[in-house]
Amino acid sequence: MEASLNGPQGRVALGPGVTTVGRAPDNQIRLNDQQVSSHHAEFRAEDGGYSLVDRGSTNGTFVNDQRLTSQVPRRLNSGDRIRFGETIFTYEIAGGGDQAEERTVVAGSPDQFLPSSGAPSYPPSAYQSSPAAASPMQGQGYSQQGGWPAQPYGAPPNQGYGQQPPAGPPGYPVQPAPYGPPPQGAPSFPGQAPGYPQFPPQPQPPVRRGGRAGCLIASLLVLVLLLLVLVVVLFNPLNFPGPLGLLASSPQKTFDTFCSALKNGDYHTAYGQFSSNLQASESEQQFTRAFQTITTVVGPVTTCSATDFQQNGDHATAQVTLGFQRSSRAATGTVNFVRENGTWKIDRAPQTNSNQVQT
Repeated sequence: MEASLNGPQGRVALGPGVTTVGRAPDNQIRLNDQQVSSHHAEFRAEDGGYSLVDRGSTNGTFVNDQRLTSQVPRRLNSGDRIRFGETIFTYEIAGGGDQAEERTVVAGSPDQFLPSSGAPSYPPSAYQSSPAAASPMQGQGYSQQGGWPAQPYGAPPNQGYGQQPPAGPPGYPVQPAPYGPPPQGAPSFPGQAPGYPQFPPQPQPPVRRGGRAGCLIASLLVLVLLLLVLVVVLFNPLNFPGPLGLLASSPQKTFDTFCSALKNGDYHTAYGQFSSNLQASESEQQFTRAFQTITTVVGPVTTCSATDFQQNGDHATAQVTLGFQRSSRAATGTVNFVRENGTWKIDRAPQTNSNQVQT
């Protein structure tokens, strides 16, 4: 079976055995991506297909946006979306898709619903009753054809004055008309049928438009006030003291994000917490290389905390402590913060190679 990867480098065929992926030159698939580890992952040919194994990469390997467990093979299917760092491939198998059988339902011709030549025909009639709809009065001197006279479809209804109601069944009294002819000189009012009892039009209450508009304006004012209160509580744009700005940026939140990234070895996220001045003086590659050198000697970061936050306008300071796995000493120091475009950033990173004290 022929399989390949379709990505920014074009189509890359996967060979038999193991195909390695990473930034190091000894990989079969070499990626120039800072988020990719030196020996990031590998493809293994097995059981007529391929499996993908993450080799303990820093930023992980993803298949269809799901991170793989390190050193655990993941069987690949045609069309899977694979991501190493910021580089995306699509796994494809040559001739792997089966064509689904198409089934077409042919609609019958309209002629099959026409009556046959041998079927009886009936002359059209204005009104034709069903033979099954027998009148309950049959058998008592009242036939289906007798009684109330039939009225052709489209003829004007038998309404108005001076006309007699249709004759009822034999043996029943004739009902008089509900209304007689209109009295002479009776007043008539617009919008009422002539001949019926006439009633003077009732005055309609005036529509009070001012009250409805006032309620609408009051509702809008309440809604605007609630939105202002919500913005102040969540973001604290005026820097009120107290527990406001639940979603706003703060030096504590920025440093918590920085610490969490260091513990997970996510140096890209940690570097993103630096101010623009600090990033201009030190590149992300230099920062990553420096911390990787430190962790190689004393182990990864195990503890990271900050206390004694002092804020003065758009500047703040805090006392930080960093602990490492293979060191009995903790690095301490002062870190500065600055607010840029409403977001707090670290303006000077903690110095991990000085100010060490016994823990």
